[in-house]
Amino acid sequence: MAELMYQVISAASVYVRYERYFTDQSQAPGTVNANAGIVGAQLFVLPYVEVRPEYRLWDTFRQGVSTRWAVQLHIFY
Repeated sequence: MAELMYQVISAASVYVRYERYFTDQSQAPGTVNANAGIVGAQLFVLPYVEVRPEYRLWDTFRQGVSTRWAVQLHIFY
């Protein structure tokens, strides 16, 4: 995994990340590798509350690529 992050303001950072991993998928012949590219942000919307939207692009053993949006909510106490 490799990641680059840039702090836009004190409460917001943007990042890009590359991941390469090996996995056993139920519909795959044995262990396969997968590559993913992620573009996201870390947004502290309130004190102790962080939102992480990200867009993920997967490339696996199957034809074509798969994409997905995700949002994580982190509450610190």
